[in-house]
Amino acid sequence: MNSIYTESRMSSLRNDLNFENALDNDEPWSLAVNQTLRNGTWNDCNSSATQTSTNSVPVSPNNMTISATYFNGDPAIVSRDTQWYPPDCVYMVGYDALLTFMSFIEDIFGRQTLTASSSTGAICCLQDLWHNDTATMATVDHWVDGLATSLSGAMRVHGNTPPPANFAYGTVLGSQTCVDVRWAWISLPAALYGLTVVFIVTTALHTRGDGRGWTARHWKSSAVALLLHGFDPETRRELGGVRDRGEMNEVAERVMVQLRPSREGDASWCFAKAKG
Repeated sequence: MNSIYTESRMSSLRNDLNFENALDNDEPWSLAVNQTLRNGTWNDCNSSATQTSTNSVPVSPNNMTISATYFNGDPAIVSRDTQWYPPDCVYMVGYDALLTFMSFIEDIFGRQTLTASSSTGAICCLQDLWHNDTATMATVDHWVDGLATSLSGAMRVHGNTPPPANFAYGTVLGSQTCVDVRWAWISLPAALYGLTVVFIVTTALHTRGDGRGWTARHWKSSAVALLLHGFDPETRRELGGVRDRGEMNEVAERVMVQLRPSREGDASWCFAKAKG
């Protein structure tokens, strides 16, 4: 049978113990309350001026915490105004637990930096706190409340049981890199690439030749072909069939030409071999 553990706050009482002083003096974090739950029923915590079989925990009435002299020394050495409470009316977090909490939280937040979500390598706790770049004070408070509730629940359920050495209770979290491809952003370059390939293939097919055993040349900015094939009929017959670029360059070096009106009766001009 699977179940989900939940907690709801029924009452709260502030502990005024200074955290730094508690660490400096190796003191536990303790607090005595006026009421406690026993078998689902609220019961008053009646204290006594002396130690009894039911009231065995000495509490200082000044701050309602466990007497430091009792905790650190001889149980018989207590102040005269000490009140004795039942064990289930006194809550305590030991000094070792405080150090463990501090070390654990420092490992999470100490010198950790979370950058953009696309390049982050931070731990899951920081990613959850970052809240996908929408973090506010309200979300931070909610996150810290969740952490405190989780710690309180674990202590309440397993507080009196030594934890196993090889595993811990809770939900396992892990980081996993996910790639989200936005196809709309690459559609334009992909289309341009495809059209470029089609254009190159089409150009190659149109310029591969006409089946007569020679291949058309790409003259680009050269005007030799236009000049030689713009001669009048007599000059073309004299020069013969010149198709190779090398032959055209050779003919262009030794033949002197000039512009003359066409002899075909139209108003066009053509190149003709110069006389003399």
